[in-house]
Amino acid sequence: PQLRALHWRKVPPTRLDGSVWKQLPSDEVTVDEQELKKLFTMKPIGLKKNLPTAAVSAAADTNKKVMLLDMKRSNQIQITLAKFKPATNAQVREAILKLDKSMIRQENLPQLRDCAPTAEEQEMLQKYIDGEPSDRLQPAEQFLLEMASVLRLGPRLQCFNSKLGFAARYSDCQAQVSAVSNAVKAVRSSRVLRTLLALLLKCGNV
Repeated sequence: PQLRALHWRKVPPTRLDGSVWKQLPSDEVTVDEQELKKLFTMKPIGLKKNLPTAAVSAAADTNKKVMLLDMKRSNQIQITLAKFKPATNAQVREAILKLDKSMIRQENLPQLRDCAPTAEEQEMLQKYIDGEPSDRLQPAEQFLLEMASVLRLGPRLQCFNSKLGFAARYSDCQAQVSAVSNAVKAVRSSRVLRTLLALLLKCGNV
């Protein structure tokens, strides 16, 4: 039987004289070699039984993830998904349906619109929309499948964007209207302007 190797550095015979190795009491030390072999013998590695080729192929097909999108589109969707972790696809869908601004911020909406399934992608996912198990789909495909169940997704996201941006746009418009209103009041109440207009009228009537 083969014992496990000890990882040590051998001392050359020429360096033994005067060293501690020459002073060890070899006659007083005994070793149970049978017990040592029992503890440190390497177990033979058993070979795995080969499954029939058809069985291996079937197992591989069963566990293989289904990828319908090209790599660029898949990466785009997964980058967007990373912004919503640890939320699930179903939770993101629910947040869109409820227009939940606690989960989805305004800066996320353009990316979500870009990740909305196209007509071609809807067609690729149709059998899963119709009920075929989707657990083998890649994460990007599973997200598209979840989004495909949201009616009028594009207009909904556009409305969500309007809702989230309304306060800022209203404040901006209010500031502009206020500035114009104050300018009109200043012009109408200006004595200097009335004096100047009177002077112009007199000059024009000469």
